[in-house]
Amino acid sequence: MTTYDDDRAEALAFLRHASEDGQTALVVLSFAASSLTIDFGGLGARRIRPVFSSEERSAETDGPGRLALAPFEVYVGLLE
Repeated sequence: MTTYDDDRAEALAFLRHASEDGQTALVVLSFAASSLTIDFGGLGARRIRPVFSSEERSAETDGPGRLALAPFEVYVGLLE
């Protein structure tokens, strides 16, 4: 597990690495009472495929850059 630190107190983000299949998941927990956007462009992924969110999202992949989060959203996406 690798924490992703962008000096934000409003969210906790970390990468979860699976050694069995080499997959990496981005896990984000928003503590903000309003919408929040975080830049994940530095992860080196082409895209992020959402696998779970506490908010309704489309099954489409999110770009590797900015991720918009709803208030208090929990998000999990696979890096591709």
